Amino acid sequence: SLNLNNVEVTRNNGINPGIGAGIYNEEGMLIIIDSNLSGNTAMSDGGGLVNNNASAILTRTRVSGNLSGGCGGGIANKNMGVMTLITAEVTGINKADGAGAGLCNQATMSVTEGSIISTNEAKAGGGGIYSSGSLTIRNSFVQDNTALDLNNNSVGLGGGLFTVADSSTTVTQSAITNNSAATAGAGVATDGILNILNSTISANFGTVTGGMFVMENGNATLVNVTMVDNEALIGTFGSGLHVLSGTAVLGNTIIANTTQAFNTCTNASGTITSLGHNLSDDETCFSEATDLVNTDPMLAELSNGARMPQLGSPVIDTADLLMCTETAVAHTDQLGQERPIFNGCDIGAVEWPGVNLYLPAIMQ
Repeated sequence: SLNLNNVEVTRNNGINPGIGAGIYNEEGMLIIIDSNLSGNTAMSDGGGLVNNNASAILTRTRVSGNLSGGCGGGIANKNMGVMTLITAEVTGINKADGAGAGLCNQATMSVTEGSIISTNEAKAGGGGIYSSGSLTIRNSFVQDNTALDLNNNSVGLGGGLFTVADSSTTVTQSAITNNSAATAGAGVATDGILNILNSTISANFGTVTGGMFVMENGNATLVNVTMVDNEALIGTFGSGLHVLSGTAVLGNTIIANTTQAFNTCTNASGTITSLGHNLSDDETCFSEATDLVNTDPMLAELSNGARMPQLGSPVIDTADLLMCTETAVAHTDQLGQERPIFNGCDIGAVEWPGVNLYLPAIMQ
């Protein structure tokens, strides 16, 4: 085992075999606390760190400015590796010629407790995170990442998050915002199993799909999600959600785009299923009796990764109560507020806190 506390791992080069230029951990236990991994370059995977068939925990550690010729400019988690990031930052333009500029997960990974995955650039998809394994994102931020298409391979998918076939991903109480993609799914592109709960996907920009792109094998379930103001350069596949031939199931969810005239949702040969109590600003997403369509959600601007309902918003107290309280995770919103506050739960990722009234004392 190796414990690193308050250390700098910087400006290392991995040439042959060219993996894990900063740190290479194989079949060991690695703990890194209050440290920096920066400016490392690997010819293959994991510019900053490779965790190969091993265990690693990174706490309050920054991974920045690393480069890889393959997967994982910042970190690559491979084979049977188990990795946990706690209040970590993978940021500062980590770059990958392959996928997953910030994080490349091919095993089991958890990103938790206020971790930030930001300003990373991948040439082959997954600007922030690429996953072909098991991934959990909880109470964290995936923001300002870019999936390029400089390899001319028509990838450029998943500016924030790209999950491929046979992967399993759960996102709770998190924000995926301000990411961009050269093709589709600027916020999220998925070809695997994806569950998102009490989270926000907002202000992402893609060429053909801004918010979420569900691919051939994709199976996405969204409950109490706010997916708003995502943009597409070309409106063919919708600005919010496009289902190619996979499946999307949504409940207590907002999908709206107040900045473009494109359809909010599009469906090629897949399935979009409503569990009810959703809201859309047009008629392209939902058709259940309890869904609100052609309705402005009346949300505040993006702040701390969330879009708070405003006074008078139609999402207040109109969600399905069972969906938002049936588990311990479900009844806590994105910002940590227990649901419900008033008579019912709110549609979307966050509960409206109400209005504080000041009642002056009456002097006698």
